[in-house]
Amino acid sequence: MSKTWWRQNERGGRILLKTTLLLVSFTPESILKPIVFCVSYVYYLICKNERENIKFYLSLLQKNGVKTKSAFWNFYEFALSICDKFKAWLGKIKLKDITIADIEGIKAEFEKQSRGRILLVSHFGNIDVARVLSHEIKWLDITILVYTKHSKEFFKILKEVSKNPIKALEVDELDIGTMIKIKEIIDRGGHIGIMGDRTSLSGTKGIRVPFLGRECEFPTGAFIMAGLLKTKISSFFAVKKQGVYEISFEHIADEIRLGKDKEAAIAPYVAKYVEILENMCKRHPSYFFNFFNFWQLENKDE
Repeated sequence: MSKTWWRQNERGGRILLKTTLLLVSFTPESILKPIVFCVSYVYYLICKNERENIKFYLSLLQKNGVKTKSAFWNFYEFALSICDKFKAWLGKIKLKDITIADIEGIKAEFEKQSRGRILLVSHFGNIDVARVLSHEIKWLDITILVYTKHSKEFFKILKEVSKNPIKALEVDELDIGTMIKIKEIIDRGGHIGIMGDRTSLSGTKGIRVPFLGRECEFPTGAFIMAGLLKTKISSFFAVKKQGVYEISFEHIADEIRLGKDKEAAIAPYVAKYVEILENMCKRHPSYFFNFFNFWQLENKDE
């Protein structure tokens, strides 16, 4: 069985991250992209498990009638997204580089409620462009929930170079203290971004749901949190198209009533989120960046 995501150390280290930062800061796009292409290809060759995991994902898409490219392009798009993360934190991505699908409808929906909501994000596209929206659009004040145990160097560097304060809540586990902080953010109208396609921090079981025709486990924490805090929950994606990021939201629930059987209560909402994620993967196969053993395939790890 592949290592769960939070046990995997950062590849590279501070030197590699600093090198990436320097390249993004001072290298023209026409030179940066060939460098990223070459580095991506090296990682594609040496990262056997990650390569096979993405190939399996693409094979599921193919069974669903979706035309796909080589798994290499997932590595390449992921590397470009890392560069764009740095660009976002450096202030190089502006509102002019972002569009919001159905912006008037989304704005009206978000503004009519004084409290914030849970935004389910994924290993898909690039959610870091949210920091641009968060600082420049009042009704989209987004704080990303991040697990930094094995990405401390990355976040340390981001804090060093960020042009604005980082709106991220760093956690090791979803304890009472974290829940109180999340409630305070939501009560004042802020939104909390949480990964919806990630293994539970605590190791507790999630819900097994068919994803692209093959069952895998999705975490329940965000849905339970929405139920406990009595707040709305939506999906949130950011996909780059022809140099511009398209932001899209899809409503999942106004309120999740948990009851005695929490799993039964949240199952329909998990299924709805998975359906939304499936549709995004079918439209943009190369933007799925969940390189982990998401389907828990056997013999995938040393």
